[in-house]
Amino acid sequence: MATVQLPRIFAPSLQANLLKVRCQNAKLSEFPWLLGLCRAIGEPLLILNDDRRVIKANLALLDLFGLAHENQVLGTSLDVTDGLDFAIREEPVWVEGEHYRIVTVIDRRDQARRRTLEKVFLHDILNTAGGVQGLSEVMVDAEPGDMDYLKDTVKHLADQLVDEITAQRDFLSAENGDLMVDVRPLNAGEVARMVAQRYSNHPVTGDRQVFVAGEAGPVVFRTDPTLLSRILGNMVKNALEASPDGSVVTLDYGRKPGHAWFSVHNAGFIPTEIQSRIFTRSFSTKGSGRGLGTYGMRLLCERFLGGRVEFRSHPTRGTCFTVTLPFDGPCRSD
Repeated sequence: MATVQLPRIFAPSLQANLLKVRCQNAKLSEFPWLLGLCRAIGEPLLILNDDRRVIKANLALLDLFGLAHENQVLGTSLDVTDGLDFAIREEPVWVEGEHYRIVTVIDRRDQARRRTLEKVFLHDILNTAGGVQGLSEVMVDAEPGDMDYLKDTVKHLADQLVDEITAQRDFLSAENGDLMVDVRPLNAGEVARMVAQRYSNHPVTGDRQVFVAGEAGPVVFRTDPTLLSRILGNMVKNALEASPDGSVVTLDYGRKPGHAWFSVHNAGFIPTEIQSRIFTRSFSTKGSGRGLGTYGMRLLCERFLGGRVEFRSHPTRGTCFTVTLPFDGPCRSD
């Protein structure tokens, strides 16, 4: 029998409480006004007994966590430890001499995600803008022989600044579902080399290297070049951040029947206990305000390019993220 993975606001039930819980569930089901209240309230709602065990859950609560039936949470203990993602409101109620609590669950994940997005954007854009500011100050007193290098560097940083602003705009449009997709023929090798070049002098690269492998012949297919570059750029950046000093990140590409694929490999390992959460919107291994890259990759690739993002990670073989895209471009029905 498959094991149901409970949302993290619920602690597992104790077998000793299940008989009491089932009896209370049956008793409350005899009160039409209480069942009507559960249906009428649009917010996710739970009824807890005096042990704070879940006795009933409304449809909005089940929908919030993708559950099929209230039996999946019946008897569990409400355990909201992450105040950034969820909050609760509760009121006591007495039914035939027994004490219960009606609890509504407030989903704050959208707010938390927006705050995280803003922190990431401001962090990245201020770093780049600070580089432009610092170089412009250096240029005032620079020797004539140094000006060509300084001008090229300023242009590179200015291009990066525009790209980061555009990435923010595209991500917001993608979350709102109104991102426009511009499909055109692409050469996989040219895209891979362009992404590698972008990170050859990036601050995150340090003394690491990005090596481009790939098939010997041209791999030409159709997709949106901007979105693909954004996805691969996130992959490479995450791989560089996860790699030890002096290591190599490999960007590979090729074809298989009906599809083109890209992969990014690094020597790091993602701990098993967090692998299942790697694509969630607010999860991060980098601390507060980071970690939108993997969620963004899957959102752009699967929702807008008709592709698939997957990964595998092994303690000795490292981590490899793979993007698979249809050869003839995305086919979206929405």
